[in-house]
Amino acid sequence: MAIDAVYPTDARLAGESADFILDPDEVSRGAHAVQSYLESLKPGDGRRSAEDALQTLALLFTDGVCDAREFPWQQVKAYHGAAALNILKEEGTPAMLESLRFNRHVSRKYRQVPPVYAGKHVQKLRNSLRRVLGECHKLGFLTAEERDAAINLP
Repeated sequence: MAIDAVYPTDARLAGESADFILDPDEVSRGAHAVQSYLESLKPGDGRRSAEDALQTLALLFTDGVCDAREFPWQQVKAYHGAAALNILKEEGTPAMLESLRFNRHVSRKYRQVPPVYAGKHVQKLRNSLRRVLGECHKLGFLTAEERDAAINLP
């Protein structure tokens, strides 16, 4: 369901099918973009909501391999965002993502989630993706063309 994530030591690294390369420099850039984006928000619910949205997207993109601060956001392309938005609208996706969260943090209490995300929630996730990619552009990790292509989702 998720896009392939590849670590530099992974044998698939040489292949062309990998979507995200998780080397330390790339991950550091992504973490910097997330931190910059979150610091631009007022502390409180808005910041927690944005961080949760990025966490959801990172888990979805990597099938639970990365959280929001371990993900190279600057590598996201338009097709990643479009695929994620389609998956987020499918029945069962909230439960699958909650399971990935629980597997990453076993001390976390399992939450009951709806069978499908509401349109408003999907829009919040989309906006967070746009904003973090905008931060990637501001920080020089994406060109304007790359940013525009990635955030102009249908």
